[in-house]
Amino acid sequence: MGKQLNLVYVQQSGTVIQFYNKVDGFCVAMIELSRRATYTENTTYIFSVAEAVEQFIEELVDRSIAVNAAHRALTVVTIVNVTSVHKTVHMVKGGRIMARIQEYNRSDALNNLSLENKIGAAVEDYLKVIGKRLKNTKNTNYQIGRNPKVKDYGAFRSRQG
Repeated sequence: MGKQLNLVYVQQSGTVIQFYNKVDGFCVAMIELSRRATYTENTTYIFSVAEAVEQFIEELVDRSIAVNAAHRALTVVTIVNVTSVHKTVHMVKGGRIMARIQEYNRSDALNNLSLENKIGAAVEDYLKVIGKRLKNTKNTNYQIGRNPKVKDYGAFRSRQG
């Protein structure tokens, strides 16, 4: 999250975040935030997608920059082709659309694939962090003190037993 964003403009409308190319105003990506996420989780997610879009635009503008096409197997999300230049990132369970990616052209396949993988990985990381936090919250949801549903009289309980 330390990289300065010079080529991407981020706009928020409620839970929808859009990432625009500052050079031509083209919307490159759009994500939706979860209501279950914390501020820190949302901020980390927004910056990771913004950095992916920034790298994508840099690689389009300056052809001397080597494409950073790291690949990672995605298990929580899948990337679906809507058209040759429009992709969506869906949750595997439930099929909810978490992100939309609008690429410039299909002839620049390496840059497009790099952008898809980076945004897919960001979405997956976001969902895993939320899921892990919610799971830990449920596991530690214990009540301090006596349980009012169970007749627990403490020191005054009957001696039969």
